[in-house]
Amino acid sequence: LYAPGERPDHVVVVKYVPFLGDSKRDVSEYTSEGFMNSHYTSVMHNECLDSILCAPLILDLAILIELFTRISYRVDGSDKYS
Repeated sequence: LYAPGERPDHVVVVKYVPFLGDSKRDVSEYTSEGFMNSHYTSVMHNECLDSILCAPLILDLAILIELFTRISYRVDGSDKYS
C-alpha cells in the first residue's frame, strides 16, 4: 500500500460515546499553506442521527477537499504555478 518510508498524511479516530446514542458526529480539520507561508485551518463539524444520513455529508466533504487539491496559483512575474 505504501512505498518504503512512506506514511499516511492523515489520522482517523473513531470513538464510541454511549451518551450520544445514535447521533454521529464528524469533525474534520484541514490545514493549508497560504500567503507568505501562513497556515489556514478549516474545521468542519457535522452531526447526523444515523450513519446512512451522515454518508452524503462525508461524501460532499471528500469531493470539496478533492476539488481544493486541483487549485493552483501563480505569483505575478513568475511562470511557475504552485
